[in-house]
Amino acid sequence: MTKSESLIRSIIGPVKMDVRPLAFSVEVMEKLLFSENRAVDEVHVTKHIYPEVAKKFTKTDGAAARQVERAANYCWDNMNPDQKKKYIGRLIIDIRRPADMIAYFAFYLHFERPFFQVVEQNPEILF
Repeated sequence: MTKSESLIRSIIGPVKMDVRPLAFSVEVMEKLLFSENRAVDEVHVTKHIYPEVAKKFTKTDGAAARQVERAANYCWDNMNPDQKKKYIGRLIIDIRRPADMIAYFAFYLHFERPFFQVVEQNPEILF
């Protein structure tokens, strides 16, 4: 099990949902942000991430997007306040889009600290 799969499983537990596409999305996002040094707002999940997921799991881009988005929303719905503080860095009411979960998890895996904590200490990382 990859680190990203372990992270997701720590939130949702042992459900039958296939979390590998979401986990792979997180890994692609981490690579784009921190190996290729792209800004967060330069990464578009429909252009940069979902096609990679589709290729890896032999799906259409649309099917890959739906599976990743369902899993990201399921993670959000199952996060308790302590997990939100741990992985995101603050209690937010709602995610704007499932792609935000991918970014939050990518930051957490890379820095081992929550997204908002990293951004507050290094705001330039967003650009």
